Formats: sequence, structure tokens, C-alpha cells
Amino acid sequence: MSVGAVLTQVMVATGDPRRPWATGLAFDGDPTATTVITERGDSARGPLGALLAAIGAAAEIQKLAGPDTRLLTAGGRSLTLPQGTVIGSRLLLAVDAQGCVTDISLVSPT
Repeated sequence: MSVGAVLTQVMVATGDPRRPWATGLAFDGDPTATTVITERGDSARGPLGALLAAIGAAAEIQKLAGPDTRLLTAGGRSLTLPQGTVIGSRLLLAVDAQGCVTDISLVSPT
């Protein structure tokens, strides 16, 4: 299985007492996407994001990357998954001018 994007160099508070911290996330698609191409071919701005595919140790998450996977980093930042986030939730990641992920937002729960 190859995913659309992976996020590493992060400490993610998961909210799960069995696994409170993760160092990597994998996404089906581009979690930084904010432009939607409609069926008519025009574009509209809006929080698109991508589906969360996996949460875990960075080394395990990196194994899901393929040649076309977008590699994202949080530059060692600590981030918290929004309440209600589960595998399959649509998330949007904010990226700063240096290309580091700075925030995670829940677009829609499953």
C-alpha cells in the first residue's frame, strides 16, 4: 500500500490512552490541499485535506511511502489530533513558509 503523504518529525498527541503519542501520520491524498476542482473543471477554495490512513511510529509510517508520496515534516513540533479523529477522518494540515506542518484541523469525521 502506497499513501499520498506522510508526516514525520512530529510528536502527535493522539488522545488514545493505549497509545498516547505517535511520531508519524499517513494520508490518502494531500492533507494540505485547499482547492477543489469541480466536475465542470473550475476550481473552488475550501478545506479539502485528506483522509487519515495510519498513525504510528515514523519508521513504520515511512514504509507506507511510495515514489509519488509527498513527504511532510513538522520539524520536531508537538501537535494534537483534534478530538474525534479516527482512521478515515478528513484532516487539513497547515504548513508554514519553511514547509513545516504547524497545525492539524479536522475537516470531517468519518
